[in-house]
Amino acid sequence: MSGITYGQLICVICQSELLQNNKDAAALTCTGCGLSYPLFAGCIPIMLPDSVPYRVNAFWQYQKHLREARATLAELRKASTSVAAAARASLLDEALSTNGGYIARIQQQLAATLPTALLAQPAERFRPLAYFSSFSYLKRDWCGLPADEQEIQTIMEAVLAGMPAVIGSQAQVLVLGAGTGRVAAMLKDHFQQVYAIDLSLTMACQYHDLVEQGAIRFYDIQSKNARTLAEQAREQWATVGLVPGLEAGSVHYCVADVKQIPLPTNSVSAVVSVYFTDTVPLKDYLPEVKRVLEPGGAFIHFGPLEYHFSDISAHLSVEEVREVFEAHGFRVAQEQEITTNHLFRPESLACKTYHNWSFSAVLADKEKPLNQQVKATSVPLAEYI
Repeated sequence: MSGITYGQLICVICQSELLQNNKDAAALTCTGCGLSYPLFAGCIPIMLPDSVPYRVNAFWQYQKHLREARATLAELRKASTSVAAAARASLLDEALSTNGGYIARIQQQLAATLPTALLAQPAERFRPLAYFSSFSYLKRDWCGLPADEQEIQTIMEAVLAGMPAVIGSQAQVLVLGAGTGRVAAMLKDHFQQVYAIDLSLTMACQYHDLVEQGAIRFYDIQSKNARTLAEQAREQWATVGLVPGLEAGSVHYCVADVKQIPLPTNSVSAVVSVYFTDTVPLKDYLPEVKRVLEPGGAFIHFGPLEYHFSDISAHLSVEEVREVFEAHGFRVAQEQEITTNHLFRPESLACKTYHNWSFSAVLADKEKPLNQQVKATSVPLAEYI
């Protein structure tokens, strides 16, 4: 088999190298077990052991979302019996149609990768996918609005303060739950390689489209807590220029499950988890985090412990999370509480405030004392803001 390597991604089954076959540029193929991983839209690896159920599931979730959007538009048009109602219907029609067009394009691309027979009958049940139709983080991360940039700056200062001393030209970092990719993108000048994973195909597409096209037009739709009609749906432009020098190869972003990270053992110097640690039970993915970290590497968490799953036995307190990491061979390097407004909109009647736990734990390296494994300094971000 001839081809080229795609970063250091490996097979999640046998951990062998992957190659992009010249005869099938739409997939990465494992050199060990032969498993094929599709490249969605020709550039986004879907690093799941069996991606077909995931893609079928995503297709029908997009279908449901688009159907509900059409029903909403029909209701708005039907209710347009006054000048004010007609204005509201017109604004939301444009907003829902614009965002829906973006989602529909992803759905069409998904359909092209699947056998027609799998799409003949609607799925009766499907696994909910988080943020599959959301544009809120695209607004926060890439529109350059002052309140959003302040949140990003606060996050990055905390993340960089928890980085290990091995950060440098040969170091690699992994960002979990990377979302629209802003945090991963801002780490590119601090590491030789940046890897980012998320299960949201929509967010992966938003990042790749932004890097490829330079800008994305969409609407930030917030029908609740608005003071005026105009605030219910605002046109926004996400622009890649917020991170100077960001290119297609700056971040290796793939769709992947944190419980099966497609990277070699001891391959990264840091694992970053911003607003992600509480989305999956810690016990389900900490072994994988420990596997990919090199000795002396750090796990950096930033965010609350809000928990977006129902298993209450895995709703750990700060104290318990700390104890779990120590039981797995980590040593707590630094922690502090940092208050931020989350997804703040100055015009909204409501505001969500987090007392974020900023936490860094270093995987024990017997050859180095802890004070040589971590540097706790904040890095100026003026060049990005």
